[in-house]
Amino acid sequence: VFSKGETYWIRFHFKSGEKVGGYYGTKSFASAYPQSPELYVQELWRLDKDGRFMEKDKRTAGGYIKVEDCRMVEFLAEEEK
Repeated sequence: VFSKGETYWIRFHFKSGEKVGGYYGTKSFASAYPQSPELYVQELWRLDKDGRFMEKDKRTAGGYIKVEDCRMVEFLAEEEK
């Protein structure tokens, strides 16, 4: 997914039940094997109860996500946000 050089909206579904949105753009990065899967998304977004992107969290400079803490990671095309 990441080697394509495309941008994505991402929904992180954590094992705790929490959900968070992220924007994976040109300033984002992902670890590669043999490292554990981790993502840095350049923007974090608040999601509503239905998982829709509501607003960018302006207090952060992005977010570092350990994929092992997630039960699912959804990649959305630009127009699906």
